[in-house]
Amino acid sequence: PMPFEEQTVSIFAGTNGYLDTVPVDRVTQYEGQMLAYMRSEHADVLKQIRETGQFDDDVRDKTKTALDTFAKQFA
Repeated sequence: PMPFEEQTVSIFAGTNGYLDTVPVDRVTQYEGQMLAYMRSEHADVLKQIRETGQFDDDVRDKTKTALDTFAKQFA
C-alpha cells in the first residue's frame, strides 16, 4: 500500500486539475514521477502530512507550489 501522505498528494493532484492535460496512458507515469519528485524535493511537505495527519492551508499551498513546478518538468 501507498503511504497516507503520498495518497493524499496523489488524490489532491487528481482532484485539482493537475492530471487534466496528462494523457490517460501516462497517468501512472505522472504519478510515479510526481511522487519521486515530492520525496526528493519536498520531503518536508510529506513529513508534515504524515506527522500531523492534516492538510491545512500551509500544506495545501506548499503542495500546489510543488505540483506547479513538477508540471512544468513533466510537460
